[in-house]
Amino acid sequence: MYDKVITFSIAAYNIEKYIDKCVGSILETERYGDIEILIIDDGSSDKTADIARDYEKRYPDTVRLISKKNGGHGSTINTGIKEARGRYFRVIDGDDWVDPKDTGKLVEKLRSENSDVVLCNFYDCYNSGPKKNTTYSVLEDGRVYSMRQINSLIGWMRYHAVVFRTDILRNNDIVLDEHCFYVDTELMVLSVPYISSIKYYDLFVYCYRLDNEGQSVSESSRMKNILHSKRVSLRLLKYYRLTAPTLDDDKKKYMTGGIAGPCMWHFRGLTFFAPDENKRKELVRFDRYVKRISPEIYNTMTTPALNRSEKDAKLIKLLRKCNYKLYNTYGFYKKTKGKIKDFIKKNNNF
Repeated sequence: MYDKVITFSIAAYNIEKYIDKCVGSILETERYGDIEILIIDDGSSDKTADIARDYEKRYPDTVRLISKKNGGHGSTINTGIKEARGRYFRVIDGDDWVDPKDTGKLVEKLRSENSDVVLCNFYDCYNSGPKKNTTYSVLEDGRVYSMRQINSLIGWMRYHAVVFRTDILRNNDIVLDEHCFYVDTELMVLSVPYISSIKYYDLFVYCYRLDNEGQSVSESSRMKNILHSKRVSLRLLKYYRLTAPTLDDDKKKYMTGGIAGPCMWHFRGLTFFAPDENKRKELVRFDRYVKRISPEIYNTMTTPALNRSEKDAKLIKLLRKCNYKLYNTYGFYKKTKGKIKDFIKKNNNF
């Protein structure tokens, strides 16, 4: 079934400005005979498909274009999982790219690899400044780790650092929400029950582009897509409720931390809005729902970690402490010129 070492599944929607850099960086590895590049065109209206088709003609044994109706990021990942011919699977957003040198080294290692997950370092890359290294230096190059060890050493494996063994995703029917933002967390959480072995390689593979205008992590996008963050959070909470009884303590702990992240993300997103009593009630309902589903996740939301912001943790703790009464004031954060921020600083005992 698998005639390639790894599949890079590119989520491609109107990326004509970026696709050459993305695909070109993979082809520069000079190991593209072992690589499959799936370009999943998600109903683009620009020249994305035309550029991808040209790559397909020039590299017919490596590049495949799959054009589909627009379904969102999750639908491109779902399609990639179904179509992959590589034993390992790596999603790459169309405006990101890879480091060719270390990617080539990774492909060589994957030829004889059988771990469920392979973990690598990655770069945060900014248009306005130098790139930043995100590394798991506490881990030992080439060593296999258990979930218990991952919990104690790093706490959370970042989306941009992980390569999955394709069978983990395909054989366990991992399907992400479609027409929805923020589904990368779904990929990371839904797979947890099936992961036993994690190998770390001290390589920098993924290059994650940040500070693009209109990016889904911006404040304006988070407000616009607030229902998406709610949808993802609720799905993961329900998944935890269903699977927790079957999980060992290590996987349960890992999943608790993983789901606390998107719940904090949604909670924080609700605070971006101007004062509104309905929004405050929505926040209260959501927070109490989290507590009802899992007191562990509820408590973890006030604990900063690799995938959880210290500032957001303090904010959530503060709002709970005052029974959410400061919500409307904090929603007006910019107009209050940081007064609430100063209040939080003075009340670190919250």
